[in-house]
Amino acid sequence: AVDLFLVTWDGPDDPENPRNWTTGKKFLVVIILCINTFCISVGSADISPAIIRLKLQYNVSTEVATLVLSFYVFGWATGPLIFSPASEIFGRNSVYRPTWALFVLFNLGCALSKNITSLLVCRLFAGIFSSTATAVNFGTAYDMF
Repeated sequence: AVDLFLVTWDGPDDPENPRNWTTGKKFLVVIILCINTFCISVGSADISPAIIRLKLQYNVSTEVATLVLSFYVFGWATGPLIFSPASEIFGRNSVYRPTWALFVLFNLGCALSKNITSLLVCRLFAGIFSSTATAVNFGTAYDMF
């Protein structure tokens, strides 16, 4: 059987191999990974100050309003079950690009939500698609070093 996704290099000095990148390029990628992880981590709790406002706007209890935190973290915890193996099969960028775009779109959905249900669903999916920061970043760093 032929492995359709096998990545090979043109010898030990192939410039496309992440282990052969310059120190500056590796450093830049690590900085981007750190910024990515920071943004995703902040995304889990950035809505906390708005809990009181959510209660009033959507006329829900404190327990329901705080679910916006739980749904995001639940998504953040379950996403790696999908994206870690996917990044090994399809490549890191094939996972990073669409999940980051979907993370941004679902956060936009959070901002435009007209009811608590749509907000919770958007927070869940934002959490799922944000999980690549924790699921794939370590693999990316391993590929370079």
